[in-house]
Amino acid sequence: MLDETGHNIVVHYRIGPGGWQAPLVSVYTSVDRNVPLPGEFAATRAEIIRQYPDATALETGPVKIASLEGFETVLDLPPSADGRVRRTYLHTFERGNVLIRIWASYPAAEAETRTGQVKDRTRAILSP
Repeated sequence: MLDETGHNIVVHYRIGPGGWQAPLVSVYTSVDRNVPLPGEFAATRAEIIRQYPDATALETGPVKIASLEGFETVLDLPPSADGRVRRTYLHTFERGNVLIRIWASYPAAEAETRTGQVKDRTRAILSP
């Protein structure tokens, strides 16, 4: 499906049963954006920070998953109205002229379990 801009193909995955606890992994694929990978990563990360200005940055830097090298940021989003904190991962890669952004989110309290599930799904998505 195309996102609201009409420029990205978006696929959403839920891992496990539904509800707010199920990790959501969204894959945005763009072709011929003519934006260098570091710039696309910085812009997407800035958009998350604009949406969640009180997010806590846990780590940011280069990452390699499967055969692709790119960038990653990990954030804890501010608590929602019900007090729940969600952890968000953003991975940005390019393969040829295709840009791949993977945004995953799940309850921060379940990070130990959910991080592995998300990384496994990300590897599967990025495998050649």
